[in-house]
Amino acid sequence: LIERAIGDNISGYPAGAAVPGETIPAWYLWADKGGIQTFLYDQLRINRLTISGAETQMLNARVDLVGATETEVSDLSAGGTVVDCDTVFHFSDIVLTLDSTAFSIKSFELTFDNAIADQYENSVTRSRFEAQSFGVSLRVSAAYRADTKALYRKAIAGDNLATLVIDDGVN
Repeated sequence: LIERAIGDNISGYPAGAAVPGETIPAWYLWADKGGIQTFLYDQLRINRLTISGAETQMLNARVDLVGATETEVSDLSAGGTVVDCDTVFHFSDIVLTLDSTAFSIKSFELTFDNAIADQYENSVTRSRFEAQSFGVSLRVSAAYRADTKALYRKAIAGDNLATLVIDDGVN
């Protein structure tokens, strides 16, 4: 999801760093609504992706998508991308690092925001998908005690050079 949100393939993953690409990649999605209706969503892009977690929990992802068209389909024989749901991300496998020091945290929320504007330009469906800006924010909640004082001091001083590693505990 991060690759689709920022437009980069995160070369060298999991050790590589993500650098925002020039464009946000387009993709499509088939949604089967309980055997009643099936829809194809075309030219999807991620407007906002929020990954969050709290102690003792699995990580959550909220995705705000924008697309061009929604078409009801009855034949899915063309196949499609199948999402691998075997990989699990647990809060206990994340690491927050600041100045080469790992800190224990209680919760976090990481957001990638592309701020895609509504642009229809003589059309009834979206015709352009341009990000108006790109923002990344990380909110962290940590207990205030002796081993986290440095984290609070850095935040108050405006030092925002933190690294959050999200791992599945296996790879």
